[in-house]
Amino acid sequence: MSRRAIILGAGGFLGRAVYRALIDAPECEVAAVHFRRPPILADLLDGNAISCALDLAQATTAQVLELVDLARADVVVNCVGATVGTLSELCASNVDVAGHLALALRRRPDVHLIHLGSAAEYGAQWPGRPITEAAIARPVSAYGSTKLEATRHLLDAGRRGELNVTVLRVFNPIGRGSSVRTLPGLAAREIDAAPRRGDDAVHLGTLD
Repeated sequence: MSRRAIILGAGGFLGRAVYRALIDAPECEVAAVHFRRPPILADLLDGNAISCALDLAQATTAQVLELVDLARADVVVNCVGATVGTLSELCASNVDVAGHLALALRRRPDVHLIHLGSAAEYGAQWPGRPITEAAIARPVSAYGSTKLEATRHLLDAGRRGELNVTVLRVFNPIGRGSSVRTLPGLAAREIDAAPRRGDDAVHLGTLD
């Protein structure tokens, strides 16, 4: 039986990786949803996927439901999120979007929501000990706190039977397309640019 999945935030770093994985999966049809349309996303889309633009931080419950129904989706993968910005910007991307999805999908119990959380939700832990799902979350950044707020909201709705949801906490993702705001992304950009500048060294600034 073919599964139909919507990827929210398909234009982002993680969203593009999820898209690549699902578009090649057997018996899976994919709809890519993004707020802005970067050129790299246009290169990913093919005849098996549909794409539409929607600001999920501002979307109404009705608009989210219309999107799910239009795609006839039985899986929604939420890759929407912001790692930097003001507190209000972080809340809009990391908390408000999750809240809108929870409200909408309460009316679609047959749809499974997969939400990408973050290791930043755990915050500082005991050194030398593995971190499991049972570790007490104590985020130390606004990013981690907003991601944790979304996780708790979604899992609480799941426990009450209002939502079919899975939260995956992603640890230190790196790869092609990493943001230059991350150390790997900055290093990749500088290493790539150094030969063109005639430099034999790169400078990354403070590493703390």
